[in-house]
Amino acid sequence: HIIEPIYKRTPSKLKKHRFGQEPILAGAYTIDKWEPGQYIRAKKNPYAKGILQPTLDEIVWRIIPQTNTLESNLVAGTIDAISPIGLSLDQATQFEKRHSKDFDFHYTPGLVWEHIDFNLDNEILKEKKVRQALAFGANRKGIVKLLFNNKQPVAHGTEPPKSPYHNPYIKKYPYDPKKANELLEQTGWVRKEKDGIRYKNEKELKLVLMSTSGNKTRERVEQLLQSQWRKIGVNVEIKNQPAKVFFGDTLRKRKYSHMAMYSWVKDPVAVSDTLWRCDYIPSKSNNYMGQNQPGWCNKKADKLLKSASRELDDKKRAQIGKDFESLWATELPALPLYFRVEVSITKKGLKNWSPTGMLQPVSWNAHKWAWN
Repeated sequence: HIIEPIYKRTPSKLKKHRFGQEPILAGAYTIDKWEPGQYIRAKKNPYAKGILQPTLDEIVWRIIPQTNTLESNLVAGTIDAISPIGLSLDQATQFEKRHSKDFDFHYTPGLVWEHIDFNLDNEILKEKKVRQALAFGANRKGIVKLLFNNKQPVAHGTEPPKSPYHNPYIKKYPYDPKKANELLEQTGWVRKEKDGIRYKNEKELKLVLMSTSGNKTRERVEQLLQSQWRKIGVNVEIKNQPAKVFFGDTLRKRKYSHMAMYSWVKDPVAVSDTLWRCDYIPSKSNNYMGQNQPGWCNKKADKLLKSASRELDDKKRAQIGKDFESLWATELPALPLYFRVEVSITKKGLKNWSPTGMLQPVSWNAHKWAWN
């Protein structure tokens, strides 16, 4: 009744109509006013009944892009909470050290998986033992402790602990430089005394690690890994790019030569088949469709992933996902780093703030929000 006459009259102006910024909602709250780039004010829906009847009269979402301004507004009392997208983990932990008495800090396990893809077309990284040596030579537990105060768990596979496909019994790669050195020796990479770097057929064991430039957390992780891998005789060059270039061309067309560090948001229900199936390796022939950037093609993995997408029984599908995780961890087409934790902060006294770490916004239960 509202949209059809607008669309028929001028289809191109539909997005600019008032309805786009003041939609009719049937939940606990309706939109009272929306000032783009400034705030959104929601008011109690007088028609909401039963469990959806809200306690608070109104909620105002302020748009504050600068993290320093976010913090100062919270301390000044002009805002009561910071949503999970507001501060990074390291910013939140530093803020907690200064203001733990006045605020509640919510660290929620999320679905974001930080990892390093290996380019399996590369002659060095085709060798599974080399990939495993890199895993044993990376002190991921130490990185998580140093940078994230142990609040983000080390990843051993592709699925976070809250996933139905998480398998705690897969092959793990704890920090073990001795084991890493043994594997590299087995593959013919011999350390030269003059510089400590390994060589094979007079070729240096040198790898390029790429990620998004300007991301301070990733840059620190890269520097730590670079130092750790040098201890096992691997020379790593860091070569970052702006996110637009890195994701737009380098990753999509698999133009990274050795290793690429970035993250995926895991689906809470589906097995991520587009990440690992053979037919989802981006190439010119398939117009660069799919996200299998490592180029991993494994017949057993393909069979498991295809059967998981067809299986309707939750328990059977979960077992297929766990079997895949076990295979993946053994083959190691990518190096899992850690699962991100979502951080949000609320003023003391705000009740029922319940971030899920999933894909829905934190306001999913706003009708239950209340003050002590």
